[in-house]
Amino acid sequence: MDDRDSRRSLKDVVFAPFPLPDRADTFSRPLHPRDQVVLARRRAFGTRQTLAATQAWSGISDLVARGTPLTAREWIEVYEWLTRWRYEEARAHTARNLGTGTSWDPLLTITPITGGLPNHDILGDAGWLRAGAQWSEAEQRWNGGTETPASRITQAARAWALPRFTDPGTDTLQNMVTLPGGAQVKGNLLVRGAAMAQRGRERVARRGGDTPKFHADLSNLIAVTGADADREIVFKAAMAHLASQEPGTGEPRAVTAWAECTYFLYQGPQMKRGSDAVIRIFAALAGAYLFGRAPVIDHDIDLKAYATGQDWFVEHIRRRQDQAPGKRPAAVRTGRAAAAVAESGVSAAGDRRPDRRAGATIVRAQR
Repeated sequence: MDDRDSRRSLKDVVFAPFPLPDRADTFSRPLHPRDQVVLARRRAFGTRQTLAATQAWSGISDLVARGTPLTAREWIEVYEWLTRWRYEEARAHTARNLGTGTSWDPLLTITPITGGLPNHDILGDAGWLRAGAQWSEAEQRWNGGTETPASRITQAARAWALPRFTDPGTDTLQNMVTLPGGAQVKGNLLVRGAAMAQRGRERVARRGGDTPKFHADLSNLIAVTGADADREIVFKAAMAHLASQEPGTGEPRAVTAWAECTYFLYQGPQMKRGSDAVIRIFAALAGAYLFGRAPVIDHDIDLKAYATGQDWFVEHIRRRQDQAPGKRPAAVRTGRAAAAVAESGVSAAGDRRPDRRAGATIVRAQR
């Protein structure tokens, strides 16, 4: 395939709806009719992600048509455009947290993470994700409830992380990110036991609140986002690494580069809320750009990035790409794991097409 054929095939890529991650499915089975309505509303978010991917892809394919790979600055513009989309999405659709149903401010999707108040993600038995669980102030624990896909997947994430704590006396484990040139930078920090309880108390002291319900179970772990400078290095490394690749080749080194970039982005998230949705769309776009088809993205890719090391993560999602049917554009999912699938022809979201503006950057295309 010559360069013109490659650019033409990239132009034809369209995206099917993104499935709902298990972490956002907080309902026990069998589903109550009321729960079915709420779950359908949450799944509709995946269709809107598809529309965002399709619009962004229009700008990307226009840039590819000029005959040179996208630059790191242009990839950053793609990410910034998706971040703004996530903010508008939060404003337009009731600003409800897909995971717990609690209200949150849409501005958090454009509020940068800071080292003084890092993000915490639970790995373990998150009691509030069990349907009907109740918090006991006296016991300082969550009681009862029925398991849900969300509660089960967070417990699975703990099982992935715990074997990495090889020293029983250590309550912290630093995820290290190896950059393409060989330099290492600190990523997320995994914390358990007494160290987690302490961080919970500090978090409550900064944010307010009565009890650290999120950190109460000391058998759990939390993934804590890294220092501002480290996250910035990792984020920019992802963009530079992606910019160094030729589009549309699908070669093994391109698959490895895509897997590494995805890991970098999860180790260097930017905003207080919404980063996972942004990264999933960005990863789908980056994979389509490198492979000429959308990549296979596990529904729990975020938790895998938090809980596992870089070598395991990269090898795992590299192998997942081998499961793409025929390694050619096709509207086929492999079980629940594929988060975005490309096909040549009609979009799974319908025949709606975004405006195409020749030579426009991603940011300008939306203005």
